[in-house]
Amino acid sequence: MADKQEEAGKLMKKASKAISPSLFDFRLKPDWEVAAPLFERAAVLFKMPGMQQVGRFEDASEAYERASTAQEKLQSPFHAAKHMEAAAETARLSKSWDKVFEYTKSAAELYINANRATVAADCLARGARQLEEHDVEHALTLLYDAVDIYESDTKEANAADVFRQAISLLVRAKRYPEAVEMMMRF
Repeated sequence: MADKQEEAGKLMKKASKAISPSLFDFRLKPDWEVAAPLFERAAVLFKMPGMQQVGRFEDASEAYERASTAQEKLQSPFHAAKHMEAAAETARLSKSWDKVFEYTKSAAELYINANRATVAADCLARGARQLEEHDVEHALTLLYDAVDIYESDTKEANAADVFRQAISLLVRAKRYPEAVEMMMRF
């Protein structure tokens, strides 16, 4: 376990070095192609079984976030979104609910940039499901955004589960007028 933790730390350091300009290495621009797989591997190592006791989920979230940035710089918004969604999942494991919300919103924006609106809406719904027990306001924000994406993309038929999830959460939060309004949209 300690060797995996050490290896993950070294990979993060090596990736950070690859994106830093260096006159000694004759590198004037960040090398995102080298850094991206290093950040990805570090994130996987931080998330491995046994690392939870060490409290490395925050490090895994950071590694996934940086891998997402690297993929974005490489003009790959879909892969950047996948990494951002993985960052949200590791933030959930560390019970960082604000980070779950932030990463989920970022992932959805990246999916939209990759012309995958339906996947973005599904991502928002998954994020809301992670948050609904702990942060109702942010969960509802994600669900409203998911519904808006489905409606603007004329994919209301795919939105049935998201509508039900939003209505259910509104009723549990005792926000009956908003629940009725959501039912009327459905």
